[in-house]
Amino acid sequence: MSAANFINVLESFFLPPGIFVSLFIFSLFLLPRFYRLAVTLMIVNCFGLYLFTTPFFSYRLIDKLENQHREISSEQLKDTTAQAIVVLGGGRLRRAYEYGGDTVNNFSLDRVRYAAYLRKSSKLPLYVTGGKSDPQDIPEAELMKQVLEDEYKVPVAGMEIRSQSTWENAFFMKKLLQEKGIKKIILVTHAAHMPRSVFAFNAAGLEVVPAPTVFFNRGYKGSGIGALAPDPRALWVTSIASHEFVGKWWYQVRKPTVKDPIVTEENSPKTSPEKERPFTSMLEEGKTSAKIPR
Repeated sequence: MSAANFINVLESFFLPPGIFVSLFIFSLFLLPRFYRLAVTLMIVNCFGLYLFTTPFFSYRLIDKLENQHREISSEQLKDTTAQAIVVLGGGRLRRAYEYGGDTVNNFSLDRVRYAAYLRKSSKLPLYVTGGKSDPQDIPEAELMKQVLEDEYKVPVAGMEIRSQSTWENAFFMKKLLQEKGIKKIILVTHAAHMPRSVFAFNAAGLEVVPAPTVFFNRGYKGSGIGALAPDPRALWVTSIASHEFVGKWWYQVRKPTVKDPIVTEENSPKTSPEKERPFTSMLEEGKTSAKIPR
């Protein structure tokens, strides 16, 4: 198991809904010796689970993230001084055999679609970023590039294929863009993910024009007693919001170190023996040994 996968598994036990399972198991261990404490913890756990599954709570929570950056207007896009568009990967759909293999999941597709729209409207060069958690996987950036070029007929100017987190997206992409003299970008990701992404890219030294897409809070139509009824989608929204709040806090407190990816014979883009190119140039061209299923 890779470090990224291990962190994801660990995180699932400390964020909703896994935190409620963890607290319940902890309560069971306390029950024989600390009965009252264990029962109190179980009651609090049940109330927390109920609260986190209500639209009343979940959409107000994610609203605090999504209202930090509004959508980019056509006037802003027309007058922007940004030099490129960067779209962040949002995950993959595995074993999608109807497409010939792995492809982008709904999160990535939402971002890719909006990035294609912005590229056609602005004519700015488009860059994609996203690595892989398993060595045998095709990088997310390559899957995104395939969808953009084959389905949306939008050219991709470059790819970053080594990152495994938003923080790495920012710092590895900065290296690639530096070679092109690009300092200001239009950043495309989900509205809830945008605050953490902007923080990471600013920390990397890039000026960011946020271009968020998919505002979950705008889909909220519950009112009155309906907003207090448990809803599986509300729990999902709470989980996303919790992940983003904790993720940004972690970046602010720890500021993770980013090491240059190690290029090996197996995972490196192929270069000619006569002339070696900079690592980021090889990423840009995307000539990796992996072949995308068609």
